[in-house]
Amino acid sequence: MSGGFSGDFKEQVRSQTDLVALIGETVSLTPRGGGGEHVGLCPFHDDHSPSMHVYPERQTYRCWVCDEGGDCFSWVMRIENVEFREALEQLAERANLEMPRRRQTSGPDRDERSRLYDVLSWAEEQFHQCLVTDAEATRARAYLSEQRRLSPEIAARFRVGFHPPVWDWLQQRASGRFTNSELEAAGLVKQRQDGSGLRDDFVDRVVFPIHDPRGRTVAFGGRILPDHSYADAPKYLNSSESPVFSKKSLLYGLDLSRGGIRREKAAVVVEGYTDCVTAHQYGLDHVVGTLGTALTDEHVTRLKRLAERVVLVYDGDQAGQMAAERALPRFLAQDVDLRVLTLPEGLDPAEFLERHGETAFRQLADDAPEAWEFKYQGAVSRIGSATVDARQRLLSEMLELIVLAPRLAGTAREALILGRLSQRLGLSEPDLRNELQQQRRRRSDGAVQRVDPGTRSMGTSDQPSGAGSKKASGPSAGRVELAEQELLEILLSTPESISRIHEQVRPDELRHAALQELLATCYRIHEEGEVPTFARVSSVLEDPEMKSLAVKIDEQARLKGTSQRVADPELDLIEETVQVLKWRREQENYESDRGLWSERSEASGRLDDEDKARLKRAFEHHQKRMQRKVVR
Repeated sequence: MSGGFSGDFKEQVRSQTDLVALIGETVSLTPRGGGGEHVGLCPFHDDHSPSMHVYPERQTYRCWVCDEGGDCFSWVMRIENVEFREALEQLAERANLEMPRRRQTSGPDRDERSRLYDVLSWAEEQFHQCLVTDAEATRARAYLSEQRRLSPEIAARFRVGFHPPVWDWLQQRASGRFTNSELEAAGLVKQRQDGSGLRDDFVDRVVFPIHDPRGRTVAFGGRILPDHSYADAPKYLNSSESPVFSKKSLLYGLDLSRGGIRREKAAVVVEGYTDCVTAHQYGLDHVVGTLGTALTDEHVTRLKRLAERVVLVYDGDQAGQMAAERALPRFLAQDVDLRVLTLPEGLDPAEFLERHGETAFRQLADDAPEAWEFKYQGAVSRIGSATVDARQRLLSEMLELIVLAPRLAGTAREALILGRLSQRLGLSEPDLRNELQQQRRRRSDGAVQRVDPGTRSMGTSDQPSGAGSKKASGPSAGRVELAEQELLEILLSTPESISRIHEQVRPDELRHAALQELLATCYRIHEEGEVPTFARVSSVLEDPEMKSLAVKIDEQARLKGTSQRVADPELDLIEETVQVLKWRREQENYESDRGLWSERSEASGRLDDEDKARLKRAFEHHQKRMQRKVVR
């Protein structure tokens, strides 16, 4: 399993953690039902009547308003904003359990990581004290105050520093304390290109320390001073990836922004260090920055734990607009209110704040359009919407955005977007779905092309009589989505049913990405010879979002009495649920064959009688199988 720690150890930590006592350190809990559960005000939303329930017997918690839930690991990860390993370490220490060595054999051990933290923390202090007191930092202080308009107080809060224009300055200061190899491992020095030895890595740069969520220094970003004299020096320089630093998962300033993000229930993401620091100087303490890279799924996942809304801010120039559009497909399916803001007048965030102030920036962030709306507005501004051709091109661009977000397929969010798009373009939702299916098929065949908005009829002269003339009845889209969740409710409440379900349903048949992952986890546990009980599944899951989902499904199964319904031989809930998913599989095969028949018909110009008869028999066979499906 993931994480490098055995499920047995994680379960040992979980079983020896008193969840009521743990949560009670943050939330005042009141027992109910003779102590069978405890209730309190949920810290994850503006709660005025106790909506968070803690279940000691199950060692889980859940808020029935904001849907936040999980176990002891989820709680620590959410409250402390740490990753699973840190949560496990904290809880193991709390339970007086010794952490085992991770099963991976590569990478530094814990002592080596601790040494890296020591080196980086020491370097941060050297850089910062240089900026504050050293005569060689006069130029840097002038740059920050006169060009960037940053106060000494905000520079101190972010521990901004400076490396003088001396190529071995840090090595000299480390003499007798840290070795050159330790400085190199920490990304503070590197080998000279001519092989003559080591040189410091942030020479003549204003240095921005990068901290992990626990406030530990893990890396640096350096901005070369404008009046430097070094040829071909990059404007910005970032530390390389290391055992304690990963660009794709860390955000600049998050350790200082966590409280502001929770208070505002929103996170604003900018692209630069100085943009982030400037925002905080203007009182916008819910702003974080990316580390010289685009926003990643890991970034959004981290922010979702703190915020209801995430606003991506891009510079108002053409490059910023293009960067914003490129980012959209990656996050369109994220279960978060994602907004996109491009600033006017071609300004970056720091420039905008200096000219217009905090109130104007807040207003723009509050009014920022949703991700799909941002794309639509941008397309309308380029293409227009008055003519049939323009609306056809709009449809093509918007459907391509959805196609490029594969995790969106089959979700409620996709349905909502298509509903809004239907209203904007004046097309029916069935027509939109048909076009979307065709565009996905074209893309999967490696031949993406512009899609016409009209729905082409199957009624050509070569269509076999009766092919597609009957529409097989079946469950609604909502019923099929419900069946996916019900399948997991059955598994978590009656894990002994795993073999029967495993034989009939593949994980990739589920459209909901998180449910698909949860089903795959149950299957992996089963394939390792264990029973996927709720406790076992919880001990394997490390993502707090997945833990929350498992708790939600488990609680719903208990409320609905799913285990009793499974035991009812007259109902056969497992068979009913599986049949709904099989119906969708058959329907998709049916539609795929119709599409292939249509393509063959167009390619050949006309089918001979033998081919038409064979295809007619195939379609009639499909229809009979579909109509025999028993669904609720």
